[in-house]
Amino acid sequence: MVVDASVVNVEVLGGQTPTPDRKDTAVDVATGSDFETAIAATGYGRFNIFILAIALFCCLGSINESTTMAYILPAAECDLNLSLQNKGMLNAITYMGMITSAFLWGYLADTLGRREILGYGYIIMGIFETACGFSQTLWMLLVFKYISGFVACGPFAVLMSYVAEMHGAKHRARIVLTVGTFFSIGNIILPCIAWAVLPRSWTVTFVANIFELHSWHIFLLICATPSLLGGTLVVLLLPESPKFLMSRGRNDEALAIFQRIFHENTGKAAHEYPIRALIDELRQSGSGQKALSGASSVPKSKGCAALKDGLSQIAPMLKRPHLRNCCLVFSIQFGVLMSQNTIRLWLPEIFHMMAEYSKASNDPTNHTTSMCDIIDASQSIKSANSTHLAGQAIQPVECTATPDSSVYFNALIVGIVSLVGYLIAGFIINKIGNRNLMIFGLVVSGLSAYSMYFGINLESIVAAASICVGIGSICSTAMMGQIAILFPTSLRTMTISLSLMFGRIGAMIGNLVFPYLLMLGCLPPFITIGSLLTVAGLAGLLLPRKSKAPLQ
Repeated sequence: MVVDASVVNVEVLGGQTPTPDRKDTAVDVATGSDFETAIAATGYGRFNIFILAIALFCCLGSINESTTMAYILPAAECDLNLSLQNKGMLNAITYMGMITSAFLWGYLADTLGRREILGYGYIIMGIFETACGFSQTLWMLLVFKYISGFVACGPFAVLMSYVAEMHGAKHRARIVLTVGTFFSIGNIILPCIAWAVLPRSWTVTFVANIFELHSWHIFLLICATPSLLGGTLVVLLLPESPKFLMSRGRNDEALAIFQRIFHENTGKAAHEYPIRALIDELRQSGSGQKALSGASSVPKSKGCAALKDGLSQIAPMLKRPHLRNCCLVFSIQFGVLMSQNTIRLWLPEIFHMMAEYSKASNDPTNHTTSMCDIIDASQSIKSANSTHLAGQAIQPVECTATPDSSVYFNALIVGIVSLVGYLIAGFIINKIGNRNLMIFGLVVSGLSAYSMYFGINLESIVAAASICVGIGSICSTAMMGQIAILFPTSLRTMTISLSLMFGRIGAMIGNLVFPYLLMLGCLPPFITIGSLLTVAGLAGLLLPRKSKAPLQ
């Protein structure tokens, strides 16, 4: 994979290695080097690019896990006899699974390590995504999707921590943003696959009317492969996070990994790595064994005692200096993911409404039709034999399992705009910081959501949706980069997991409520989403001003 030069600067791609002089090395040998010094000495090169290549598959797996239901709704509507509320449940069920496992995965990742959770988590997730591809009924699809969502929560949070901990402060913000860019790439690849597969009337019959695979089944099977491939590559090829090992006092293992990274990045022998010793983070913390915030040693207890140890990880979040920041990031993530993931997952259905309207009306191009006309007409089409709305003659449309390709073409436009947004953000992230990018972006995203209500034609609706979803996604990624700066290693993955749990609670609620808001009319859904994004952006003003701070 080629890393985009607009996201990773030329100096990074050049693989230049900051090599300490002899005097500095002598100091390192005598006293031990901290993590930031050790990771900077490994340079930037093939190993880092290799991590990004594997992270791409993992990101595709994560985006497929949370998004595929939105794309199959028009194609599976007839086969599964889906109501508007059923569609909301299918969009929300993944988040239900994620919510119920948020604490479990955060605890396991911060106590057992990053690599195992990351690799095996994606493999198991891919297995249940494959099972979704063979589902024949709504309840089967809901059960398998819930389980895959339950598993998906852990690997995603660990991925962001793992990537951040494999890079020094110089490159960390841009690399985390690069991983966010991969999600935009996923939002381009996914509608391309949908465009190629879902409008087809394919059927593979094993037992007639009992076990058949249609185009949406094949789509789900294809979308399961990135998770399986990404998880397998992690298990076979990547090491544990050296930052995690140092926080557990396993410095010999961490030093060996630093040497491996140095060798792969520079081509030099491992013994030429300039760092000879690492600081003892357990001893440096002083009361590391006593302080709850240290969470330094791997718990040896089991059963209820292990659960008690896990709960102790949350205790520091309820005390100074972390309580205020926790409340802020949890609240902001709730609003951001509730609004952003709701509108993102319902866009294919909204575009499907547009396609149905164009077939049923005398306005096949939708050039003079507002969003409100389309939403109101889509409800009438399903219930009336013949209706007259907004001066248009609406004829009944039979249920069809082959949605119009324009549904996925419009979704592709949204994905492309998101990617362009990430590339622009890559140029300015180091200048303005995660915090300021998030504040400005959320306000713009909120205004775009409002403007969807005032859309007077298809082009304006797609443009507003693209800006809303694209910038909202960038802001969500910027928030996780800010969390990596605000919280220490012992709390970082737990904090990301819990912040995402609150966000996913919002996403679940949003997708369950959105069908009822649509039934109320055009204004409620878009005014709600716009208000949530705007308020979340303003709340970001209360976050501390930190940018290139060393990882704690």
